[in-house]
Amino acid sequence: MIPSFINMSMKSWFVPFNIYLLAALCIFGAGCHTKSSSTSSQKKKMSTLRLFLEGDSLENAGMGNVQVTHDKIPFIIDRDPFLDEADVAGASLVNGIGGPEIQVVFSEHGTLMLDMTTTANKGKHIIVMTQFPKTHWIAAPLITKRLPNGIFRFTPDSDLTQDDLKRIVDGLNIVAKKNKTR
Repeated sequence: MIPSFINMSMKSWFVPFNIYLLAALCIFGAGCHTKSSSTSSQKKKMSTLRLFLEGDSLENAGMGNVQVTHDKIPFIIDRDPFLDEADVAGASLVNGIGGPEIQVVFSEHGTLMLDMTTTANKGKHIIVMTQFPKTHWIAAPLITKRLPNGIFRFTPDSDLTQDDLKRIVDGLNIVAKKNKTR
C-alpha cells in the first residue's frame, strides 16, 4: 500500500501537469488543423502532368499499353515518364488553330529533357497524361521537330470542357509555384 503523503504529492503534481499538457495539445492541434486544411485544399487543386514517349513493342521490358483521348487510340509507351510536373515552370491556356491549347513551360532541367527527347525521337508521339483528380490520357502529339526552348504546346482531348482545361492549367501553376519555393 502507498503511504498517503506520497499519494497526495503525486496527485498534486500530476493534475497541473495534465492541465498544461491539455492546453498545449489544444493550441498545437488548432494550429495544425488550420494549416493542414489549407494544405489539403491546395493539394486538391493541384494537377499532375506526365509526358511519356511512344514505345516500339510490348515485348520490350518497361513498356505499357494505354488508350488516349475519348477515341481510345491505343499506344505503347515507356512505363516511366520522361517529364512530369516537378519540371513545370508555368502553364497557360492559349488559342490555337484547332481550338484551345495548353502551353507548358519547363524548368531548365525540363527544357534539357524535352530537347534531348524530341531531338532523338522524331516521328514518335509524346503521350500526355494528367490527373485533376482523375487520370486522363489527353493527347498524343507527333514529334515533328526539336523543341529546344522548353515550351511544349498541345491540343487536349476534345471531350474536356473549358473548365477542365482551366482546372489543369491552374493546378499546374500551383505546382509550379511550389516548385519555385523549393
